Amino acid sequence: VINLNTTFSEDEKKSIWSFVKDGGSLLILGDHTNIDIMTSLNDLLKSRGISYRFDSALSLDSINGWLTCYNKMKNPINFGIYNNEIEIGVGASLDISPPAFPVIIGDFAFSDYGDIKNAKKAFLGDYKYNKGEKLGDVVLVAGCYYNKGRVLVFGDTTTFQNPSLPVSHRFVSRVFSW
Repeated sequence: VINLNTTFSEDEKKSIWSFVKDGGSLLILGDHTNIDIMTSLNDLLKSRGISYRFDSALSLDSINGWLTCYNKMKNPINFGIYNNEIEIGVGASLDISPPAFPVIIGDFAFSDYGDIKNAKKAFLGDYKYNKGEKLGDVVLVAGCYYNKGRVLVFGDTTTFQNPSLPVSHRFVSRVFSW
């Protein structure tokens, strides 16, 4: 599911979760500050302990970007992957609670709150750290198991976009293999 902007019906959600419960995998890709996408994806994920925040997850390293800021948790998608292969750009951060677990965290990063009045610029915030915004340990990718199945959620779509794939293809392959 990528940037879903309509909510699934209850029957559709039951079908999706039945598929996952029986051993299927669900990959969800979302992005920063899109209220329609966040609402739809959060509705789908509400019982899995993962939700999209109305923000942009941003690296505090102005020179290297995310390269120096990733903390890759022990998960098969991360084994043998170099930071430059992940290719996360600007996406939403994720809130997690059990049964969810972090897969990639931005250690040296912050959560820039979106601006509901900034419709012309995709509801983006000011790209500066402000008092009260989450600082450090920003969840960028999360997962959970559901019975026999797996769920993997990305707060950003950049990794999977055509311009990134020449660099991120090994990581993307790991994602789909898991």
